[in-house]
Amino acid sequence: MSGPAITALPVQVLDDSGDPVAGAKIFAYSAGTTNALDTYTTSALSSANANPIVADSAGRFVAYLKSQAYKFVYKTSGDVTIRTVDNYIPNSISGGTNTDITGTAGETIASGKCIYLSDGSGSKTGGRWYLADADLAYSSLKLVLGFSTAAIATGAAGTIRTGGVASGLSGLTAGTRYYVSATAGALTGTAPTLKRSVGWAMSVTTLMISFMPADLAGAVVLDHIAVEVFS
Repeated sequence: MSGPAITALPVQVLDDSGDPVAGAKIFAYSAGTTNALDTYTTSALSSANANPIVADSAGRFVAYLKSQAYKFVYKTSGDVTIRTVDNYIPNSISGGTNTDITGTAGETIASGKCIYLSDGSGSKTGGRWYLADADLAYSSLKLVLGFSTAAIATGAAGTIRTGGVASGLSGLTAGTRYYVSATAGALTGTAPTLKRSVGWAMSVTTLMISFMPADLAGAVVLDHIAVEVFS
């Protein structure tokens, strides 16, 4: 199994003035938690980095990731926090056109459901996946979305598709744009008041995933190094 890198290597940590942060510390956690999550020195994922990773004198470091959601905390060598980036989902390079990650269900999830990665809002557990619901802004508009590829029991880990083609669905109309529905976990071809587009139907059972940026509602940034660290 090989894993994706954080971004083009090596990565360089810069401060808000654009200067390299010598000896910067990069802490890696499971998304939404303070539970340490390994990063690796090579794409083979066979040798873990120290956690925190310590950047060199030019602020450079290397990190290959598991296919699951991370939280990163960047600090100076003196442990002053530079920034925190949560709910970062690396792109899969395992082949094909689909991007699959491993996530933990916060409730019972059937196969083919539209789900979201919680930040803890609505008395949910941060870092776990729940059924998306257009009636609630915190469960549709602002967070990372995905589709369950199989049923996942509460508290169990399962495969979640965040890009490519969602299959095994039903009742779709080819060519129609679909949105998160007010029926939890379902899709609708009619835009609700809290509108979050998820893609276009290719057939009755398949959807080309194309999540509308969350704003427009506070965009979910996937390449956080380029946007967050180099801002």
